[in-house]
Amino acid sequence: MAGQSRADYAPSTQESSAVIEHIEPGSPAELAGLKPGMSIVTVNGEPLRDMIDWQWLTDGPSIFLEGLAPKSLTHYDEDFEFEVELKRDYGESWGIDFSSMVFDGIKTCKNACVFCFMSMLPQDLRSALYIKDDDFRLSFLQGNFVTFTNIADDELERIIEQHISPLNMSLHASDHEVRRKLIGKFEARGLEVLDELLDEGIEIHAQIVLCPGLNDGKILEDTLNYVKARPGITSLGIVPLGYTKFQKRFEGSYTDREAAQEIINLVETFQKDSRNKDGITRYNLADEFYLWAHMDPPLAKLYDGYPQYYDGIGMYRSFIDDVLALKADKNSKLYSAFRLAKECGLQISFVSGTSFAPVLDKHLSDFGLKSYGISNTFFGGNVDVAGLLVESDILDQLPYRLYNELICLPEVMFNFDGLTLEGMHKDELIDSLKKRGAKVLVVSSEISEAFSQLTQYLSCVVSEA
Repeated sequence: MAGQSRADYAPSTQESSAVIEHIEPGSPAELAGLKPGMSIVTVNGEPLRDMIDWQWLTDGPSIFLEGLAPKSLTHYDEDFEFEVELKRDYGESWGIDFSSMVFDGIKTCKNACVFCFMSMLPQDLRSALYIKDDDFRLSFLQGNFVTFTNIADDELERIIEQHISPLNMSLHASDHEVRRKLIGKFEARGLEVLDELLDEGIEIHAQIVLCPGLNDGKILEDTLNYVKARPGITSLGIVPLGYTKFQKRFEGSYTDREAAQEIINLVETFQKDSRNKDGITRYNLADEFYLWAHMDPPLAKLYDGYPQYYDGIGMYRSFIDDVLALKADKNSKLYSAFRLAKECGLQISFVSGTSFAPVLDKHLSDFGLKSYGISNTFFGGNVDVAGLLVESDILDQLPYRLYNELICLPEVMFNFDGLTLEGMHKDELIDSLKKRGAKVLVVSSEISEAFSQLTQYLSCVVSEA
């Protein structure tokens, strides 16, 4: 182990938002005296703005940190500055986890996008839901889509200097007039930044939110050609507009089978051309289009490694493939657990949004499972996904008597703190369902992981019965 030095403290009123949340036992950070609650201000004399800076500045065998220790962690009467040098062996972690990914505040959006989902939310939800971020750092670190319209010149220079790549861009359309209608008066900046980043070798994953009558049809075709001319855009996701009842701008979408099929046919032409020319599909449609068209999704190999999986592109295919793999092993612990559940008369039911419930019923019936497709009356509009379910709709629409039934709730409907969009903690929802006689399990949206959770749960519950 390389030598460590203890932290030296000096009085200060300096503040920093790079707050340490966790220190790994035995790590260089712990041996140097760092503790959760302390803040790091600079690394090697450079200000620490975010996790990108941290990764950029700490790539070496030693680092010099300046920070702030709150008085609650010291024997002093006020907060103190500290200076400390950390050293590590090759391949060793510094052992520091921070409470957030950006330390100087999230950069918010100044656009007025007509399709902004946050502008369609009801009042009195969790405050975090109303934060309209347009921060390129969260694009890189978390996969958020940003418009590039809010990037300042110095930020652009930083992206190029640190080669922050890939980034996710909300493109929506290539025509300037259409873009002004969609996202507002700053739209031109987005395309300027996009081309400069592409010229500097920054890889881009782009997105189109498809709005009926605004950027579909010929406009969509033109945008696809725009992307075709820019090979640095390695994937383009096309997702349908989502809207709630708390707005008056939109109604109707591509849920009609013929409308969805028309979009699929147009994009398919570009997909085939890209595969023939470059060996990649590149243009990918959200799963909803295939659900609405009553079509199976493309094969897994046509998703190019699922670069936009968490934008709802490829989850349908991944689900099917995972279920097929699980069905192939009839001697697995999963089948054994399901057989025991059936023998005990335990019905296993998945709670889902209305769009995916028929898929669950189709592919999981062989396991004796069923689904409850919950209509989202809370948000209304065309919202029908599991991640936006709320407890009021679930409690209103599930049967009042659920004796000897295991209700599987999707974990995506809860945030990190276990709260729903309405603010109820998952334990409260679970207790409400248990009062109806149900057993309750919160499961992953990944079916293979959900089945693993079910297997472990059933092996305990059934053996106790």
